[in-house]
Amino acid sequence: MNKIRSKQHLFWEKLNSLFIYMMLFGFPIIMLIPIALRTNTTPYSIAFRGFCVLLMLYLFFSPIRNDKENKKVFSSFLLLLMFWIILLIRIIFDFEFTNVLRQDNLVLNPIQVYLFAIFLSLIPIIVIYKNRYLISIEKVENSIFKIAIVSALSVLVGLIMNYGTNFSKIFLERTELSYGAETGVHPLNPISISRAGSIVILLTINQFFLNKSLNRLYLLLSLCLGFSLLLLGGSRGPFISTFIILFILFVTYRNKYSAKRLLFYSLIVFVILFHLINIEELSIVKRFDNPIYGKDPTRAEIWDAAFDYFMKSPVWGYSIVDKFGIYPHNIYLETLMAVGLLGTLPFIFIITRIIKIFIKEFKKGSLTNLMTITLAYLLFASSSGSLYYTPELWVLIPILLFRNLTRNLISLKDQTS
Repeated sequence: MNKIRSKQHLFWEKLNSLFIYMMLFGFPIIMLIPIALRTNTTPYSIAFRGFCVLLMLYLFFSPIRNDKENKKVFSSFLLLLMFWIILLIRIIFDFEFTNVLRQDNLVLNPIQVYLFAIFLSLIPIIVIYKNRYLISIEKVENSIFKIAIVSALSVLVGLIMNYGTNFSKIFLERTELSYGAETGVHPLNPISISRAGSIVILLTINQFFLNKSLNRLYLLLSLCLGFSLLLLGGSRGPFISTFIILFILFVTYRNKYSAKRLLFYSLIVFVILFHLINIEELSIVKRFDNPIYGKDPTRAEIWDAAFDYFMKSPVWGYSIVDKFGIYPHNIYLETLMAVGLLGTLPFIFIITRIIKIFIKEFKKGSLTNLMTITLAYLLFASSSGSLYYTPELWVLIPILLFRNLTRNLISLKDQTS
């Protein structure tokens, strides 16, 4: 009987791990198929999202453990649930009972918003809460770096398939991963590409400190991959976020001698990549020199518009879209604009608890890979994306809140020492 239970537990544990890996890193890998076949990426994108949803629905049938409930975990779940119910009410109200759909410049697709908000944001929270005892944090921690590398390599291979050996175009213009790079169809846009590079850089450096046996050649190659994608995307948000978290990592591991050596390696890789071509012509440099990109409104204009909408109705919120017909590209301003102080309060409590977990890990002089990625996405979301178009965030936050990572971090250290 125990063997049967053990096999069942292992089965559900692997299934939960697959769900996490797919939600965080699976999309670029799947997108290689239509790019290699030179066919439309949309059916594959829909199929991938559909697979993730079916996997989540199947995970609802996992066995339930009758362990004593942790009040803090349950309250965190209620806060997340409350926040998303308030946001969904706003989304439904705006699309069904206001003039939002009549905006001439509306960019959002209501059906897509509903699907992402419900099935790729809210449902993952519920699934992770139900399966929290069936998620092996240690195994996820030990595997997530390798899977991030595979995902990033998929992006790089996809770009080469798209652009061939036209490296000047890849570096000097903002690239996108799609079939037919000039079509404007981009399942992986420049921001996503830069994010993939950022995640690899941050995990490489964190993994170096957590695992002293990491091969130096492997370290240099993964840093090259990460910095290459960061520059290829040419996006300022991930670029700035990367260096903010790099600073946090080096401060966290400041007492380790290897920190200076790793900083040296990172600088060498970064400088070499920067000098491979004319720095002044590099896409990311142009983006900093000239923040105005095409005819689209700048981030400053979008953020001002979002704050103006919040001030019109600070308690209940005003709308899920601003006067430009789009979300503010900042989830913190988006929360204020869409759900006002009513929805912002549970959101603040959620972020506060994440910060407390971070402080605990910081004081121990070590950060988990999951915490590192979560910090990255929280910073990414301050300059791009939206509450419902960032499903990775609603996988990472529940994992951190619903599991005792302090205990898991100790066991992880024992495994990697």
